[in-house]
Amino acid sequence: MSVRTALGVVALLVLAVMPFVTGPYAVFVCAQMITLIYIAASLQMSFAYARILSFMQGTFFGLGSYVACVTHGSGFTLPVMLLAAVAASGVLGVVVGLVVTRMKAAHTAVICTLLVATIVLMCANSFVGITGGEDGLSLRGGSYMFGLAVAFGANRITYCFAFLPLAAYFIFVMLAERTTFGVVMKAVGSNEVRAAQLGYQVWLRHLAVFAAAGGMAGYGGAMNAVILEHVSSALFDPNLSLTAVLWTAVGGLAHPFGALFGGLLVFPLTELAARAFKYVDIVVGALLIAAALLFPQGIAGLVGERRLGHFNRRSSKEMLAEGPEGRSQTA
Repeated sequence: MSVRTALGVVALLVLAVMPFVTGPYAVFVCAQMITLIYIAASLQMSFAYARILSFMQGTFFGLGSYVACVTHGSGFTLPVMLLAAVAASGVLGVVVGLVVTRMKAAHTAVICTLLVATIVLMCANSFVGITGGEDGLSLRGGSYMFGLAVAFGANRITYCFAFLPLAAYFIFVMLAERTTFGVVMKAVGSNEVRAAQLGYQVWLRHLAVFAAAGGMAGYGGAMNAVILEHVSSALFDPNLSLTAVLWTAVGGLAHPFGALFGGLLVFPLTELAARAFKYVDIVVGALLIAAALLFPQGIAGLVGERRLGHFNRRSSKEMLAEGPEGRSQTA
């Protein structure tokens, strides 16, 4: 196990025990952070396995929140709320993905997803009778899951419903990384021309990944609505997707745990900055620029580079000690 993977596992273990060793406020903050990590993780999935840098993951997140709110208002239970949120966001991912996956240049996908996110935000602010606009809608009371009463808000049960699927995703990606499935998905994401020459359906896989990323963000949005007991059109703001870009850039876009690392580092910093500084967006922009300049591969890449550099230096010393004919002498 590599150092960065071990750090990711430790981070998951810390989050797993958090609701059992801390107070209600810490549970609320951590639960909110976990739901937002879904946006960053879905962005990492979309970029790593489909090479789509999406600026509308926050749109999927907001859609999942509203679908959960509407289904709850219609009298459905929590499993139906979550499944409906995932399905609606996944369908939107398929619709947008049919266009985005046809675009070859990376910047065109960015423009397309940002345009869709802006249109959805304008629609959400226009149809106030449905979305509630900036005032939003409220979820009150609770629901049931398999006969178990679940109270809305930040508590241990809703924390587990938010955390366990996210942890399962990270563990699955970690275990599947060296399997045939994982290698093929990496190949399709990194070199689609060669993958197509090998007979893989690149376009179809990209579409499936983008739709799955949308469904993942939608689940996070549904749990965010359950935990905060409120949804509003602000969830469709493209700045939410920009925050996800920052988290993944800081954590490392190329590593499965990059979204987790970025969320654990940036979320507390921005929350603390919001208490002392009014214009938090400036802090977010400064962090993004600093991350791009200082460690372009993120925290995960920085750890990997340092360890690799250590091994390279050690190998060079061994080669110098052996001399120019060291290999033949040992043979």
